[in-house]
Amino acid sequence: MLRLAALALVVVIAGCGASTARATRRTASSARAASPSVVAITPSPTPSGTAAELPVSTVGFSCRLPIVTYTVGAETPTYQGGFITFPSGSYSADPDGVITMTNGYFVTKKTPALTGFITPPSFDAAAGRWVPSTADQISPDGSAYAYTTGGGPGASLVHVVNISQGTDRTYRVAIPDASPAGMEVEDDDGSEIFLSEDIVEGFPHGVWRLDLQTGTVAEVAQVTQVLAVRNGYAWAGTVDPHDPSPPQFGGPPAFDTIYTVNLTSHAQTSWYYTQGRAVSLLGFASDDRPIAVVTPGPDFSVISAEVRLIDDPNTSGGENNGELVSPGGIGLISPQADGDRTWFGGDGGIYLYTSGGGLQRVFAGGSNPKTGGQISPAGACR
Repeated sequence: MLRLAALALVVVIAGCGASTARATRRTASSARAASPSVVAITPSPTPSGTAAELPVSTVGFSCRLPIVTYTVGAETPTYQGGFITFPSGSYSADPDGVITMTNGYFVTKKTPALTGFITPPSFDAAAGRWVPSTADQISPDGSAYAYTTGGGPGASLVHVVNISQGTDRTYRVAIPDASPAGMEVEDDDGSEIFLSEDIVEGFPHGVWRLDLQTGTVAEVAQVTQVLAVRNGYAWAGTVDPHDPSPPQFGGPPAFDTIYTVNLTSHAQTSWYYTQGRAVSLLGFASDDRPIAVVTPGPDFSVISAEVRLIDDPNTSGGENNGELVSPGGIGLISPQADGDRTWFGGDGGIYLYTSGGGLQRVFAGGSNPKTGGQISPAGACR
């Protein structure tokens, strides 16, 4: 599962409201209350005081983009799934897209009920269902997803849920000297589940593989500060010891480097380094190209944060490595890879980035910074 690094939390909280931070850690049980009703979305002008907002553009293609909205303010945290139809930019809520917190977990309104823990939800196109799980936790064929709960001292329960039937196959995972926070699902390749050891107020350590056929668990890499695991690689953050002014601020660790660890060979590859600035992993575009948030100190403000799409490892280009998605001023969240397109959520609505067309705002509304609401893409546009 992808989580934001420390700076991204600062950026997103500043630019998109506190609700987004819940998507990065195991915090569903402590989420602030949200509206239990269906969220109505009406395209509207940018609220006054919003920094450097883009005008709304009309795209030149036809498709339907799944999105989820989340609003804070009432008794029950609730996500609402729906679709934006392009090129008209019209939105319609899906009555089957309501996912509400119940007893500390998110549960779908549609039956058979599906339960999950990490948010935000995703739209599983193969199953035609909204799933209370991130895309990384859904199997490649869309038939199942995985999440964890507590399994007693030093152990976690890994739940593998059949999406069409709603049935739950459970595995108990125990590792030596396990963190009290337990384990969390990082990636699901259909036959194996990759897990990391959750750390309270920090980033997970280590990568373990759960074989779904045998139920055996084995450690595959000793990696600290894990940011994501996908397709045979662990993505992690670190501080280069040669940086004369490494980033520092309160809260979780800050990094100046994002690198990968090959889970088979354990070879390490640096993807991005920035001297004196903080870098975090926001998500991925197609072909597992990382999307980084890069911010200078000392305040690490969203106003000055760059968003970069890194095309290749850090072999040349230095701090200018990759494509500049946004020079700052817009709090982009939840990137969704979609071929040569990358969708983002944010305070101002839904954004689209392509290498040829740059960053465009293609839908306005759906988020209220005063209440901590958010709007995010939840799948590819089809």
